Amino acid sequence: MIVVAVGLGGGSRNAVADENPRLIVSCGFSGGLDSKLAPGDLVLATSVIGEDGDQVATTESVRTSAARACKG
Repeated sequence: MIVVAVGLGGGSRNAVADENPRLIVSCGFSGGLDSKLAPGDLVLATSVIGEDGDQVATTESVRTSAARACKG
């Protein structure tokens, strides 16, 4: 496991490019996604869009495993 802190303004792609990770866990402030979200809510994306517009999809198995792991 490698932990990388990337602030506002981007640069996350470059921060992890050399590591070629199988999974990325991103933590941040997501309150702007939906007003119904509460502090501590878990959002598991079906895909993410990078700064350059490239879209990367996640798989159901990855999301299921992440949800299971977070439930402890």
